[in-house]
Amino acid sequence: SASTGGAFETHFIRNVLIQGSTSPPPPDILNPISIYCQYDEIEPIQFDESSSEGGILHWYDVPAGGTELGGIPVVDGTIADTFRYYVSQSSIDCPIEGERTEVIIIVRPLPSVEISTNDISVCYGSEVELVAVIHPNPDEGFEYYWTPPEGLSSPTAMITMASPETSTEYVF
Repeated sequence: SASTGGAFETHFIRNVLIQGSTSPPPPDILNPISIYCQYDEIEPIQFDESSSEGGILHWYDVPAGGTELGGIPVVDGTIADTFRYYVSQSSIDCPIEGERTEVIIIVRPLPSVEISTNDISVCYGSEVELVAVIHPNPDEGFEYYWTPPEGLSSPTAMITMASPETSTEYVF
C-alpha cells in the first residue's frame, strides 16, 4: 500500500546507473601441495601477491560455505595428517568472493627404520644382503640412502648387497 493511504502509488527512479562487478580471480598459491616429515618446521602458505590485485584473502577449511578462519592457517608439524585449506579473495570495493583455491599440506609420520641384519661377519670377497624395513610403509616421495656407498650394489635401495673390502659400518 502507498503512504497516501491509496491502494497503490507509482514512483519513478531516474538517472540511476547500476554496474556489475566481476568476481576476482582465485589467488595463485605458490605451492598448492606441500609435503613435510613430522616435526619439520612447516613453511607459511605463500601466494603470488601480483595475483591478488590488492584483494582481501578469505581462508576456510571447507571447499564451499563454512566459517572464515580469520587468517592464513598455521599447521602444527608435530601432528601427522593431511591438512586441506581453501582460499578465495574479494576486492576492496566489493565483498563478493571469487572461486576458492585448494591448499594441501601433508605431514608424514616420522618413519622408524629396522635393519634386518645387525653386526655381521663376512669374509673378504663375499657379500651379504642388507635389508631396511621402514614403518609406516613408505609411499612415493621417500628417498633412501646407505652410507658409505662403497661396496654396495645400490646405495639408494632399501635392499642392497654389501661386499666391503674392510670392516665397514653402514648407515641407512
